[in-house]
Amino acid sequence: MPRCRDGMAEAIRTLDWSRSALGPPEGWPASLRVVAQLMLESRQPMFLAWGEKLSFLYNDSYRPILGTRHPAALGRPFREIWSEIWDDIGPLVRRALEGEATWVENMHLVMQRHGYPEDTWYTFSYSPLRDETGRIAGMFCACTETTGQVLADRQRAEAEAAMRESEARFRNMADHAPVMIWTTDPEGRSTYLNRRWYEFTGQPSGAGEGFGWTAAIHPDDQATAYAAFLAHNAARHPFQIDYRLRRGDGSYAAVIDAAAPRSATPASTSATSARSSTSRSARRPPRR
Repeated sequence: MPRCRDGMAEAIRTLDWSRSALGPPEGWPASLRVVAQLMLESRQPMFLAWGEKLSFLYNDSYRPILGTRHPAALGRPFREIWSEIWDDIGPLVRRALEGEATWVENMHLVMQRHGYPEDTWYTFSYSPLRDETGRIAGMFCACTETTGQVLADRQRAEAEAAMRESEARFRNMADHAPVMIWTTDPEGRSTYLNRRWYEFTGQPSGAGEGFGWTAAIHPDDQATAYAAFLAHNAARHPFQIDYRLRRGDGSYAAVIDAAAPRSATPASTSATSARSSTSRSARRPPRR
């Protein structure tokens, strides 16, 4: 024991165990040898702590978590290795040694694995280990570092919050603008129309969303204006079209509808359009 011939298996085989409370592997109880072999052959980061001193054994996948504390951590007391986080994990260790298995998701730990404090997050479980008599003799841990995932989720949440704040500022500005302003999604469906649109057209609030805004276009202009909009929207090109728009009193006004993509690149599949319409004349007789 151990049967492997490289990595941590070799480190365990060649370590001078006279300085560890565990003693040489040849004298380990069968219960410890079995769980140690299982740990060494796993690709999941794992460690175990055994005996009164909770002497530390770990596998190859756990080595990056230790940072510069590898290889000196092998065989040392668990508490000495992770002294800076013992206040955080100590209660969980005690529960495992009392026979209670625990599982923690995305636990924040400030570790000094490279010589400086580092924010890290882990999902892990602590389980009791028993010897041949059934007595709890140590604990076992399987863990996954989730630091990258947690930081990515946090950055994504911050970006989404900033986007929501930006959108709220835009809508506040748009609702107080003297012209009609609205936005559309990549397929051309209207996602927002400002207060001026509904005041001008008399449409009920929300009625212009989707393609509901086209209902306010003069019937003779509707097909042409709608087709021109869809073509320019699909191409992600700025455009300007003229059509007649129904007022709230039922009369029609000639308007200029101008739009530009709201994306970094014209080919972006997530592009949206910001559009504005201004009345070109108070009234325009309908075409015959």
